[in-house]
Amino acid sequence: MTKFFTWLDDVCRKAKKSKPGKVLMAAGFTVYHTGGGCLAWRKDYPGKVYVLLTDDVDGANLNLDESDDWLIGIYRDDDVDGEPLIEDATAETVAGAIKAADEAVAKHTAKEG
Repeated sequence: MTKFFTWLDDVCRKAKKSKPGKVLMAAGFTVYHTGGGCLAWRKDYPGKVYVLLTDDVDGANLNLDESDDWLIGIYRDDDVDGEPLIEDATAETVAGAIKAADEAVAKHTAKEG
């Protein structure tokens, strides 16, 4: 196993044990490597839509119990430029981020209906 995958496995293991990680995993999120050593919490939704949650401190918020701001990005799997469908969405808690993500995806899906 390379150093990168050893690091990633270790980070994922720690994330799953963290307070926000337990809440996010119960809601269907997983740790996702976005590239360049950056991480986010990802959840796939029906209709080829997915959400990435990060915080303003260390990306996937692996070291904190809560964050001042959770950043919410909603994307399409088939979008080649990787631009989010919804930007600038934030929440102050893990639970708030999950709720905002679910509501934004439902609204977007209904619009595309």
